[in-house]
Amino acid sequence: MSALSKNSARLRDEERARLIWLMTTDKALTSTLLGKLTLAEQYDVGTLADDIAEVGALVAHLPPPDLADTLEALPSEERHALWRLVQDHERGQVLVEASENVWEDLIDEMSDHAILDALRTLDIDDQIYLVQHLPRNLTGRLLVSLPPQERARVHQVLHYEQDRVGAIMEFSVITVRPDVTLGTVQRYLRRLGKMPKNTDKLFVTSRDKTLLGELALQTILLNSAQSKVSEVMDTQPMLFSPEDDAEKAARTFERDNLLSAAVVDAVGKLMGRLTIDEIVDVVYKETDNDMRALGGP
Repeated sequence: MSALSKNSARLRDEERARLIWLMTTDKALTSTLLGKLTLAEQYDVGTLADDIAEVGALVAHLPPPDLADTLEALPSEERHALWRLVQDHERGQVLVEASENVWEDLIDEMSDHAILDALRTLDIDDQIYLVQHLPRNLTGRLLVSLPPQERARVHQVLHYEQDRVGAIMEFSVITVRPDVTLGTVQRYLRRLGKMPKNTDKLFVTSRDKTLLGELALQTILLNSAQSKVSEVMDTQPMLFSPEDDAEKAARTFERDNLLSAAVVDAVGKLMGRLTIDEIVDVVYKETDNDMRALGGP
């Protein structure tokens, strides 16, 4: 098998399907993982051990989004059994990728210590996403463990209603000054070594964080390294306010084919950004609510 085929979409689909089939057709497997295998459920010990080993290998190989999809497809008992095989360092990312119903079900049986450990593996934006749904006592304990700047960001997001842009914005942004050259920007990006997910543009700000424009990555690549940022930046970018309705923002993203956009305060200072990931979550929730409404009480 080639290196490429080991991570093909087809193989991952097959592995998810196999994992779901094993968990839903083998009651003894679920009972063993949950530590409550009965005599009536016992069968060939070697076969059961092989099934457990296969499930463990599949869980170890699948990335967090696929594990989240798999957990979504399982009934609650099987979901909890499979969750016990997810590595501690991956649990936080799987929770981020899962729907609210799934991770609320999963954290229901986790200890406070285990939940906080899972959250600490995440970046600040993912922590903020999950912390909005934690019990108040856990929210306080997580906040105490954060550096002052990140703690202030969490407090800022919690200030907004969940249907507002401010509640779903990210703080992971890259900013540059208007008076530097594109060559300087390129060197800066290389020093950073990585960029936040869904970064298709940088935000151009003054020293007091006032947003002046945005600089698309394509612009950085296709223009002369001697060009100044101010000469090639977009001075009329799409902006959102933290008080904007999240569903209306989602429709703007769809209409304008946006991948990310700036969020600014009342005086034009950059607060953060919206990305397509948050927008997909909004659309999913809106669709789910519409389907529930069609289904009636």
